[in-house]
Amino acid sequence: MLKRMTTAEAPVWEYRIWPEDAGELREQLEACFDFELEPPRTDIYFVIDGEIHQQAKLRDRERLNIKERLATEGALERWQTLVDTLPPARGKDRAVLERLYPQIDRQASTPESLRHEFSRYARVLEARKTRLLATDESGLRAEISQIDIEGRSHESFCLEHESAEGLSEAVSGLRFSNWPNISYPAFLQPIAFPA
Repeated sequence: MLKRMTTAEAPVWEYRIWPEDAGELREQLEACFDFELEPPRTDIYFVIDGEIHQQAKLRDRERLNIKERLATEGALERWQTLVDTLPPARGKDRAVLERLYPQIDRQASTPESLRHEFSRYARVLEARKTRLLATDESGLRAEISQIDIEGRSHESFCLEHESAEGLSEAVSGLRFSNWPNISYPAFLQPIAFPA
């Protein structure tokens, strides 16, 4: 049975890269972390032109998931998942939805109705994902993702930590800083709104 309860998470510092060719980096990460494969899923992203500080999606086509960027420190970004619940959003989740997306009809109560509401002013993108996830003893979280979207396949690597200092050390040590930190909302902008 699917959970109705929201599972908003504590904020984390994040560094995400999208290299065209990072075979060596993938090998290095697989040697450093004990990854576990998540079941594949499809997320439905709602991309608003120019909006890179927040992101709404239907996780696995069903759960309303809303993230917001809280801060930056150098190239690092601090993100928090504010909502992760089955529609309809209620209580604090509803308040977050109304604050960040006031255009959404309060009556939207299903994944289908939310998709329809967002499609009135956002581009809707479906992303098929396969993810490898791992967490080490220091609390550093690593992710290797394969994302298929709009007929193209992309590979993304991400490091997360509750501490900016801990993440900064990992970004430097694992050479992530060879590539720019590009969040999902920023990466999806040119796909949703090509020049």
